[in-house]
Amino acid sequence: MTNKNISIGAGAVMTISIFLPLFSLGAVSASLFDGISADIATEATLVALFAIGALVSAFLDKPSIARICSGVVLAAVLYTLYNTYDLQSSLASALNVDVDLLSMVGIGGWSMLVASIVGVLFSKE
Repeated sequence: MTNKNISIGAGAVMTISIFLPLFSLGAVSASLFDGISADIATEATLVALFAIGALVSAFLDKPSIARICSGVVLAAVLYTLYNTYDLQSSLASALNVDVDLLSMVGIGGWSMLVASIVGVLFSKE
């Protein structure tokens, strides 16, 4: 496999992850697409556009643009995970309850994280 094929695969997984559950709590789940359809002017729209941009630029053989798009998606996912952890620690200290919010991250969140890391690593000439 070449770096281009791996980068295209990472972009495809990031694009598919838009529709997979980002957070799930029992029978209730929410995807990135749900966030976009609720309000188009959110950060979720930018993450989705950069994920699609990574796929398209990798397909068009523009590895530097694909790496930038994957890096932006990676930064957004890490920022979201950090905010989730920060909220978890705030709830634990305020309510004296041990809450594990990171266990609620769904398959869409984890696949977006892994695919963006792979996209950053393998989007090169």
